[in-house]
Amino acid sequence: MEPSKQSDLRPRDDRPLREEEEERQAIDTCLAGRIGGLGTLYELYSQKVFRTCLRILGDRSEAEDQTQEVFVRIFSQIGRFRGRSKFSTWLYRLTVNQSLNRLRSRRRDADRFGPLSALGDPAASEGPAEQSLIIREMSDRAQDLLSGLSPDYRAVVVLREIEDLSYREISDVLEVPIGTVMSRLHRARQRLKALWQSAEQRRNSEGSQSVQNE
Repeated sequence: MEPSKQSDLRPRDDRPLREEEEERQAIDTCLAGRIGGLGTLYELYSQKVFRTCLRILGDRSEAEDQTQEVFVRIFSQIGRFRGRSKFSTWLYRLTVNQSLNRLRSRRRDADRFGPLSALGDPAASEGPAEQSLIIREMSDRAQDLLSGLSPDYRAVVVLREIEDLSYREISDVLEVPIGTVMSRLHRARQRLKALWQSAEQRRNSEGSQSVQNE
């Protein structure tokens, strides 16, 4: 398991004070029942929400739909935000739950009716602020490999490797102990490594076959 570091356990928040103030005012506006504050929250967080949905779902169209749904839910459920954690933590929790629910629903549909669609191209997503060796190496095929993870493993990898959340923040988002976060991440990385190696073996085999056929 990856060694724990103090910096990994502390929440990160390097935002400028102006952005924090905009967020607070937007939340207050939404709490007052005025939809105007939702536009500010959309400007502040839409890219992060879309990126998280995209990496969990692997489909651009569905990620766009779920991003819109997340912001609808923000306005309807903002009264549940008590301020005991950062707003971004509450938002990530809402986003992950929304995406995982859609992913599981899609898998149930696939079990009943067969595959509904191929994975979309995740090219619009931003690069991660912090990436493991595996994530850096697999950047062009990240979504194919992520699709090989269980929903729980996929969520923890997206939050850690792509969204750059600390273990503490992931623990708060997923509402599981830090030890569970670290365990899932360790196992997910092992699974990603195995998937990557398997994909490389297939590519090498196909390359050798192609040379022989020439």
